[in-house]
Amino acid sequence: MTEYHFLRLRTRHKELEREIDRELAAPLPDSIRIMEMKKEKLYLRDRLHRIWRGDDLREARA
Repeated sequence: MTEYHFLRLRTRHKELEREIDRELAAPLPDSIRIMEMKKEKLYLRDRLHRIWRGDDLREARA
């Protein structure tokens, strides 16, 4: 796992946060789209935590 990959994941996580906020502020928010973005954001958060702890490296070696 490269630092570049980690930074891309973190950037996408922040983008999703902004997109969710924008959608929530819309006159008629799309609840399905919000739910999808939140799921992706949680996935990215979990992935970032695994990378930070080094779990991805251990899984790749196994």
